[in-house]
Amino acid sequence: DLLGCVESKNDYTAYNQIFHSPERSVAHYDTNLTSMTLQQVMDAQANPGVMFATGRFQLIPATLQAAVHQLHLDSTALYDSSMQDRIFNDYLIKIKRPEFINYLEGDGNVEDAIYAWAKEFASAGVRKGKQISKGRISANDGHGYYDGDGLNKASLLPDDMVRALEESK
Repeated sequence: DLLGCVESKNDYTAYNQIFHSPERSVAHYDTNLTSMTLQQVMDAQANPGVMFATGRFQLIPATLQAAVHQLHLDSTALYDSSMQDRIFNDYLIKIKRPEFINYLEGDGNVEDAIYAWAKEFASAGVRKGKQISKGRISANDGHGYYDGDGLNKASLLPDDMVRALEESK
């Protein structure tokens, strides 16, 4: 719930638009997103000025496309709450970022899981000394993997992420 809360206020209908001149993001809530098909969402995401990150987990275009391909999803299926949860559970934490499921269901390391979390979600911070995007090193706890790349800024601290994962285990 922590992830969904931070990414979208737990709103399956949330999406954002990215504008480049000036660079800014506009969030939208309580929309008709869950009545759209996967294909309609992917078509809208093809133009970031229309739609970029979508749904409860704020899936970016490449992630949604990869999930549809990897899970062999019917592109005419609705992008509703059950589909978004399926993509999260069956693709994001099992295929794309297996460190999540390795920790939650196996003997994986919680630090590896939160680092994978930060690599997937710009809202999540990393530990001091961890490598972040563009070969940089985090100067302190809570610096996001993507901080400074466009509009990204982390708001979740690593200790809060650890607690959330431990409570989910």
